[in-house]
Amino acid sequence: MLRDMTAPPFVVSHVGGETRFCIEGMVYSAGAALDWVRGVMRLSDPAAFDRLAATTPDAGGPWFLPALQGLGAPHGDAARRGAFGGLSLSSDRRHLARAALEGVAFRTREVFEHVHAISGRAPPAALSVDGGLAGSDVFLQLQADLLGRPLRRHAIREATACGAAICAGRGVGLLGEPDAARFATYDRTFEPRIAAAEADARFAAWKAAAYG
Repeated sequence: MLRDMTAPPFVVSHVGGETRFCIEGMVYSAGAALDWVRGVMRLSDPAAFDRLAATTPDAGGPWFLPALQGLGAPHGDAARRGAFGGLSLSSDRRHLARAALEGVAFRTREVFEHVHAISGRAPPAALSVDGGLAGSDVFLQLQADLLGRPLRRHAIREATACGAAICAGRGVGLLGEPDAARFATYDRTFEPRIAAAEADARFAAWKAAAYG
């Protein structure tokens, strides 16, 4: 996470005399926020929640700020709390489920843009994704749409553990960089389905509603 927005990148590895650095941005409690929404809606099954969100093309007015434990990068506001808004008499469970997924996707775009702005490097043409939320096709399609670039889902969902094993292998000389590359395999790519102008407009509208 970016605790100090002006801090330099931190060292992530030092192997064979080569030092690499990392800038990490975090959306606090993204998965936990969705767990909370599912609990309130009495939907314990994430797949059922995804199916509900998939029944509507957008949230239809409602928006969600997933800040149940504060806001991470680029805000660094631990006191901020989550919120639903934009509700009307026509809002139902479908719209709330969609708004929850959209809220996490919008926060991810915030972090994505901030990290690349302070790094001075151009964003990659495609992003590799893993973790619990990578199991949601609905969320990954939404995220690809809002970021305007393909998302490649790792075949190994928990790539963090795999990465730690690769680092250990490189550290003791069992793996070289070419060997590590063969672990990067993907089971699906999600391509953007909306124009950049539409993604920008949705993002701007969410920020105006969530941050006032």
